[in-house]
This record gives sequence, structure tokens and C-alpha cells, in this order.
Amino acid sequence: MINYDSINEISALLKERGLVPRKRWGQNFLVSKGARQKLLALIDPKEAHHVWEIGPGLGSLTALVLPKVKSMTLFEIDHGYYLLLDELFGKTPGLRILEGDFLKTWKKEMSLHGIPDIILGNLPYNAGSVMLGNIVKEGAVPGRCIFTLQKEVVQRIAAEPGKKTYSAFSMICQYVFSVRVHGTLAPGSFYPCPQVTSAIVELYPHHRYKDSGTGPIYFKLVHDLFASRRKTIRNNLISGSLAREYGKDLVFQVLQDTGIDPALRGETVPVDMAVQFAERLMSSV
Repeated sequence: MINYDSINEISALLKERGLVPRKRWGQNFLVSKGARQKLLALIDPKEAHHVWEIGPGLGSLTALVLPKVKSMTLFEIDHGYYLLLDELFGKTPGLRILEGDFLKTWKKEMSLHGIPDIILGNLPYNAGSVMLGNIVKEGAVPGRCIFTLQKEVVQRIAAEPGKKTYSAFSMICQYVFSVRVHGTLAPGSFYPCPQVTSAIVELYPHHRYKDSGTGPIYFKLVHDLFASRRKTIRNNLISGSLAREYGKDLVFQVLQDTGIDPALRGETVPVDMAVQFAERLMSSV
């Protein structure tokens, strides 16, 4: 078994196997024992749980979670790490290791084995945002997500209306998830040491809009609201997808009925109000 606390041993292992950590895939391995234990406590794996781990890399969290759960699926994009994970854990009952891009493999895994109880992972900046957006828009909402992400990304997920960090991504995540931030991880918690500070975020479904059926309209509205951050809601919606689909007059009438001021900007619109807009527009056609 790998000594996950030793940078020297990890470095030697990578060299021996010809593995080079790739920045674009977020291959920075957690070498802080304290951080791993904190994550394990937040994950709180139970015997009945089915868990997905995105980008397990060397398997430092896998080794802690796998013995405690009924089944676990690892999504690993890098062939070299896939082979290593298979050597380390491949014979464990209930484990599936999938090689390839999570964005291209998760839907098939879900169709075969269902939505997981927990999704965890140390996610790269850009891909992490896309992964979360896919999960939300496809309705594949797990019981909980525990992720480490660049601090700025976590700030966007958790941002409140009116803040500079409030964005379309904030509204997408908060449509289905409540958000808890559990502190930061210094660059030295990882090897290789990244140039950014990471943060731990916990996402769990709030079920407020589960049966409303507003998703398709809501996501179009969110996209239109933030088509250009500098433009007003009016100017963004005039040229947006909802106006093309439902007509400008109806869109602006529903905007007025909902109490959204078109002279303001998209970052002022709370999730609840955007859902109300989607409900009114849906009932008007």
C-alpha cells in the first residue's frame, strides 16, 4: 500500500511508473493526513452507501472509504492511474473502476447502477464546474456531494444574490443543492503543490423545487440573465432564448408579474424568484 503521507515515496512511485501529474486534470494528490481525515468525517460513509469518486488518482481517499461501503465506482481519466488503482483495489468486491472522462461515462453508470448516495472528488477548476452543471441539469442528484475545488469556484457555488461572485453557476447549483463550506486547504496539503488555495464544499439536495417541472425554463432564464454581466436584465432577455421561444411580450409580462426589475442586472435575482418566473411562464403557455 502507498504511504499517502510521504511526498518522497509518492514522488518515487510516480517516477517508477512513468506518471507525470497533469495540471489540466487537477492531478494534485492530497498528502495531508489531517485533511484526508476531515474529508472522511464529512463523507461519513456507511455500509449501505453506493459512492462515486471522480478522479481518485493514487487512491488516498479510496483507501479510506472503500472498506466502509457496499459499493463504489471510481472514474479515472488517466490510463496510468487507472492501472495503478486496479492493482491496488481491483479485487475488492463491489468496486467498479471506469477508465475515461467522467462526462462521457457517468450517464451509462447511472443507468446501470442508479444515482449514488455520495459523490466525492478533488475536482479541477473548469471540468469541475461542467461536471456539477451536468449532474444538476440531468436531474442526477445524489444524497450528498463532498468536493475539494479551487476556493474561487466554491465561493461562486455558495454566493448570495447581489454579490460579485453570484453567477449562473451559483443559480444552477442552488436550484437543487444547499451549500456548506468547510474551510480551505493550503497548497501544501497537495503534491504537486498547486498555485491556488482549495476549499471543501458539501452539497446536499433541498428538494424545494423537485416536482415543479420548471427546470428547462429555469436554466434558459439563468443563461439569458448572465449572457452579459454588464447588461441589464431587460437587454439580456430581449435577445435571449426565452424571448425567441415564447415572445418578448409574454416574457416581460411574466417578469413584471414576478416582481423582477428589468432595469437591474442578473446577479440581483434570487433562485426562488427565478423559479417563480419559470412557474408563471410555464403556466402561461
